[in-house]
Amino acid sequence: FVRAIQRKNEVVNFLRNKNFHNLADMPNIDVIDGQAEFINNHSLRVHRPEGNLEIHGEKIFINTGAQTVVPPIPGITTTPGVYDSTGLLNLKELPGHLGILGGGYIGVEFASMFANFGSKVTILEAASLFLPREDRDMPDNIATILRDQGVDIILNAHVERISHHENQVQVHSGHAQLAVDALLIASGRQPATASLHPENAGIAVNGPGAIVVAKRLHTPAGNIWAMGD
Repeated sequence: FVRAIQRKNEVVNFLRNKNFHNLADMPNIDVIDGQAEFINNHSLRVHRPEGNLEIHGEKIFINTGAQTVVPPIPGITTTPGVYDSTGLLNLKELPGHLGILGGGYIGVEFASMFANFGSKVTILEAASLFLPREDRDMPDNIATILRDQGVDIILNAHVERISHHENQVQVHSGHAQLAVDALLIASGRQPATASLHPENAGIAVNGPGAIVVAKRLHTPAGNIWAMGD
C-alpha cells in the first residue's frame, strides 16, 4: 500500500508539473493561482494570499470540476479519520478496517481496491438496494465479487452521527454502531461552482450546482461557456 501511494504521488506530481508548464511556458498564457469569483459576466476577482486581483475577459470558460458531496451528518466534518477520496489516497499506512459511506461507483472502486490491499472493508448504503440506479443483474454480480473479496455490504444504513473514540471512527446508525480505522465519504460528486458566485454573471445553476447551458455549452451570459467536469 505504501509503495503504491508513493508511486501514485510521483506520477501525479510529474503530470501536474508537466501540464502546468505546457501552459505556463507559452508566451501568451498567464497561470494565476487563487480562488476566483465572478464580479460580472466580463470580470473576475481572484483571491490570493498576496492580494486580490481583478481580471477581465471578452470570453470566459468555466472548467472548475467537481467535489465530494458531504451529507449533513453530525460529526462528519469534525471527526478525525473521515476522508474524501483524495485524502484517503494520501494516507501513510493502510487502515485495518475501512468504512465506506455510500455504495455508488466511487464506493465500489475503493472497496475493491482496499480489500485487495488487505483492509477489511464495510460499505454503508442508505438505500434498500445495492447500486439502485443500475440494471439489477450488474449490481448483483458486483456484490457477489465484492463479498468474495471479503467486503461487507450493509443496506438501509441510515447514519445518524459520527464520533471518535479510542483512535477509531464510530459510525452510529439506528441502534447499531460500527467502529472503523478510517471512513471514506463516497456519497457522490457535485459541481464545484458555489464559490464562483455565478449569479453575479447572470449564470443559472440547477439544484446540485450544475451550470445550465445550451447545446453548444454557452450560458445565458452569452460570452461564458461551461466545459464540464
